[in-house]
Amino acid sequence: MNGLARPAAIAALVSAGAAATVGDFDRPVQLAHSAPIDVYDVATMLRDRVPFTLLDARPAGARARFALPGAIGLDEWDRADDQPVVVYGFEGDNSWLESIADHPDVRFLAHGTRRWMEAILSPTIDPSATEKELARFRDRSALSRYFGGVPRFTAETVVWTSEDDTLAELQQRGCGF
Repeated sequence: MNGLARPAAIAALVSAGAAATVGDFDRPVQLAHSAPIDVYDVATMLRDRVPFTLLDARPAGARARFALPGAIGLDEWDRADDQPVVVYGFEGDNSWLESIADHPDVRFLAHGTRRWMEAILSPTIDPSATEKELARFRDRSALSRYFGGVPRFTAETVVWTSEDDTLAELQQRGCGF
């Protein structure tokens, strides 16, 4: 693809389904040849040591504060590696999309770091949940504990105000990361 056609192809991919994220909390992003992936699937792949590359598209400062286990920055990624790629943490500048546009197997972590903090590090369930919901919660709680999370039975809705506040609360509760 020539240098002029490439930006147009990236723009087509983006307009066909990609969205950007704002700040430190993510929204799902999807290229035309990719699919979103749920946080539980990523956590299970990490726990089971499934080979894939986990890319954190956020600036180095954000990665230094908090990153998913095993994640690397875009600047560390070997683009010749053909294993599946999961990307999270997109900021407003989507110039990095070009670096992954040709990869055949890209997944975008649905809801990114915020969902990881809520679902993996701090899962909650109402004690009055159905038996089916409780069984699912028990399975997910085991996954949470693997990553240092602290599952809770509570009727309260957890509201995260900012990534910094969330990280501080998770550290105070003893979640490891």
